[in-house]
Parts: sequence; C-alpha cells; structure tokens
Amino acid sequence: LTIAGLEVAGVRLFGLPVPAGLRVKQQELGPVWDTDKVVTANVLQIDKHPNADKLKLVKLDYGAAEPKTVVTGAPNIAVGESGQKVILGLR
Repeated sequence: LTIAGLEVAGVRLFGLPVPAGLRVKQQELGPVWDTDKVVTANVLQIDKHPNADKLKLVKLDYGAAEPKTVVTGAPNIAVGESGQKVILGLR
C-alpha cells in the first residue's frame, strides 16, 4: 500500500483479539466474540411463519449434523428463496 501512495493509518479488528506485535489504539479496538458462536450459514429454505405476517422461518446449514431453523424478520430475504450466505449467531 505504501508503494501505491496509500498509507495505513489504523487497524480495526472485528471478532478477533489483537495479534502479538500489532499496535492498535484503544478507541479502535473492535468487539471480540467466540469464533465458534458466530458462523456463516447457507440458506436452504425460507417459509412463512404460521403465526406472524412479518416473520419467516429460515432453515440453515452451518456445518452441523442437522440444519437449524431460525425465526427472522429480515426484510432482505423472501419466502421461497434459497442459496444465500448469512451470518448465524449461536448461543
């Protein structure tokens, strides 16, 4: 980047602890989370929620033995779609 005339003024880490040797300003520290709890998932199926008009039931494959079905009100997915990649936060 420096050769191209661009310089890195700071680094903001999201989800990872600060690696050894990297100096990060206190105000640029991002949130750290358990990497086993925040994963990417593939949308297998989206259905209407039986008891709510604005909610959807989404079946997700995230690498576990069985797919997980979650309830969401996300406006950027529609009933009948599949194949999208999403972020899944597990407990």
